[in-house]
Amino acid sequence: MTKMNSAFLFIMLMLTATATPAMAKKQKSFDVCINPATDLATQDDATKPGAFATVAANIYPGGTIPTGGATSCASITIAVIGTFYANAGLELGLPAAKDVQAFVTWHFDFTPNGTFVTVGPVPFAPNAGGPTTYPQTLAGASGPFPSSGVATITPLSSDGFQFNITLPHSGHDH
Repeated sequence: MTKMNSAFLFIMLMLTATATPAMAKKQKSFDVCINPATDLATQDDATKPGAFATVAANIYPGGTIPTGGATSCASITIAVIGTFYANAGLELGLPAAKDVQAFVTWHFDFTPNGTFVTVGPVPFAPNAGGPTTYPQTLAGASGPFPSSGVATITPLSSDGFQFNITLPHSGHDH
């Protein structure tokens, strides 16, 4: 490989590695698309309270998924900017939490440009009578993201598997 080709390849690799995560730095809003058939796993009976589930799905810039949801996660053509991880304990309307579907820890990973974590209850989806927005508490962050405060979740699909998260002002905007 010539020096010119090596330099070009290096520049292209650096652009590829930094361009997409750099988009995440400027965002205050992100869309997540979960395909429950491929992105969600459990060893428990997911129809019963007390079951645990885990998720790994793609994060997109806010505004990628329309209200009403994408026809499928595979139909989204915008570049992925991060990975969403979730651990959920299913409440499924336990007596003390009749309107709560699950209690979750969510991790939004934009490596190498930072991460943030939220925790809190997730109400039942809109198609099951749930709200049009709900809060998640920011529990920590790295990079340009706020480490405290309350994020707002807006379900984009009626089943809640596609949603938008909007962060509070981080104080890190440039």
